[in-house]
Amino acid sequence: MSYTIRRIAPCALSKVDFSKADSGHISCVWHESGKNRPKVEFRILHDESSLYIRYVVREDRGVLVRHRGFQVPVHLDSCCEIFVRPKLGCGYFNFEMNAGGSLTLMYIEDPSLIPGGFKKAVRLPDELCAKVEIIHTLPQLVPQEMPGPTDWELRCRIPFSIFEKYVGKLD
Repeated sequence: MSYTIRRIAPCALSKVDFSKADSGHISCVWHESGKNRPKVEFRILHDESSLYIRYVVREDRGVLVRHRGFQVPVHLDSCCEIFVRPKLGCGYFNFEMNAGGSLTLMYIEDPSLIPGGFKKAVRLPDELCAKVEIIHTLPQLVPQEMPGPTDWELRCRIPFSIFEKYVGKLD
């Protein structure tokens, strides 16, 4: 798959016109997600300092959001994630956000699995996680599964400065 990320003028996340981005669709679902196969559309844009992402999700089987905060197990909730390698020859970042806007963020240099996780990976500190701006359409917590079908949306702004803390200055 190929996807072109278009440049926009800087603006607030709530004002980003995602219609300027191509529409992409996620076809990969984590194998342990059971039979749940949500339909996910994404759009990505950038300006000189940030990456902007919008997910629109259609859940046929319902939504669950039990975790709130940074570095919590959002993978157990209804969630979306993106892997970003901002510089060749360096590791990649895993941004995983649940439908309530909580975030798990890692920098992974060696994804080989070892007991307890990856061979070489670090969870980013809360002060860097807090720089990721997230807008979500569902409540922060949905402790009882909402019956499907349910539509929800996530928008986020990821400052390039987060990447630069780990991979150096970006071109």
